[in-house]
Amino acid sequence: VQIGELDLARADHTATLLPDGSILVVGGNSAADRPVLTAELVYPESGATRPAGTLPWGLAGHQAVALPDGRVVLSGSDGYAGGEARGDEDICASYPPLLWDAATSDFRPILAMGDSNGASATTLADGRVLFTGGETACIWGQSLAGLNRARTWDPATDDVLAAGTLNAPRAFGPSVLLDDGRVLVGGGVRLVNLPDGASVQRFGSLEAWDAATDAWTDFGRVGQSIDGLFVLDDGAVGVIGEFEEGYGMRLFDPMEGTLLPLGEGQVRPLRGAALARLDGRIAFVGGLNKADRPVPQALLWEPDTGDRERLRYPRSGADTGHTATALSDGSIVVIGGRDAHDEDRVVAVVEAIRTES
Repeated sequence: VQIGELDLARADHTATLLPDGSILVVGGNSAADRPVLTAELVYPESGATRPAGTLPWGLAGHQAVALPDGRVVLSGSDGYAGGEARGDEDICASYPPLLWDAATSDFRPILAMGDSNGASATTLADGRVLFTGGETACIWGQSLAGLNRARTWDPATDDVLAAGTLNAPRAFGPSVLLDDGRVLVGGGVRLVNLPDGASVQRFGSLEAWDAATDAWTDFGRVGQSIDGLFVLDDGAVGVIGEFEEGYGMRLFDPMEGTLLPLGEGQVRPLRGAALARLDGRIAFVGGLNKADRPVPQALLWEPDTGDRERLRYPRSGADTGHTATALSDGSIVVIGGRDAHDEDRVVAVVEAIRTES
């Protein structure tokens, strides 16, 4: 059911649940594929929205991670989005991460970090943020060299420390904090210059960082590409991406460093589906089927039992480029995205999918 509408339609944005129950929506692309330079707060109880600041440059396809104090770090956008929005001659310019402050609704560059184009960000248990990988230019620009660096940033002191060296120079790869404090990083891309032109190399490998030693353990290739990672209650990691059997999801054991056998209770999320974690259950919302056609569906998966429930999802708007955010009352808020029937149109719709809490 529709509960509200954004001030500006957008896709490829981020949506972050804040301590007060509101949702911070940042950046993204407009219908003309131009960066949206604003942020909005969505209040799910009323459906109301209000402005939440203006970005100094464009962010699209980026990551947003919340800090324990309620501030939000934004990192990993393509430099193209930033440069195009600013009108820079070099649209592949590099940009540092941004820090959003709820008290002021301001976005402040984290200058100590330097550039963070394509870098993944993960909040650690002690409040620091681990930044991994990245790129030296924008992926659709003339050149791109993947970065295998890793760094931690301390929001309390603004200190930046080296955190070892990745085994693969990956940009735009997903990352997740494991139950034992390690960080699992996977997937990502880099641009490879070939004699007949440039080609995008997609990584299907996983590796983990140990905070105590700054060492990176390479688990090797587990698939053709990896688009998403999430941790289950039993410590296993859901890996979403392209595998030998097609697009879908496999479970990974981070203690043994191996994929678990395919089970009857596993699901195959659609490409481009938004993911929301609801207690121990996982919701996959929207996405594209094998024929690249949008599927207006929401699937709720219970990992412990393998049970699956198709939720009522009468969404007539977007099924890619949207976000899904789980609330404590058992509902899932779906925001924005690309039109399911006209990819040149993006929507401003804010909808709620009701589940049993």
